[in-house]
Amino acid sequence: MTHNTGLSSRTKIAFLADEATINGFKLTGINGSEWTCQSVHGVFNYFYVVSDTTDPAEVISKYNIFIERKEIAMIFLGRKAADALKDEIPKKKEMFPLVMEIPSKNTAPSIAEIKLMKRLS
Repeated sequence: MTHNTGLSSRTKIAFLADEATINGFKLTGINGSEWTCQSVHGVFNYFYVVSDTTDPAEVISKYNIFIERKEIAMIFLGRKAADALKDEIPKKKEMFPLVMEIPSKNTAPSIAEIKLMKRLS
């Protein structure tokens, strides 16, 4: 009998996205922080706002922290975060956390996304 120990303890969702996207998820009731002994400040934040002025190195650093956390099941990436991580994501070897790009409010869809939307409509 095989046990999927990879997912049973993964109960959190993390976000690297623009402020509007993060606020939308907060409105659904997703709590973006929790008390933890693993953080210097005692609170670990699962939301990281990526804006036009965010240094890509900061995005990569936060992403690497997220993928190492054993309680995170999924990481949602806004377009700017996904662009900053285009070389990092293929390096990921483990199945969890899952990484998924989501559309951003202020970013035009890519050509691939437009083609996909046309096929689906």
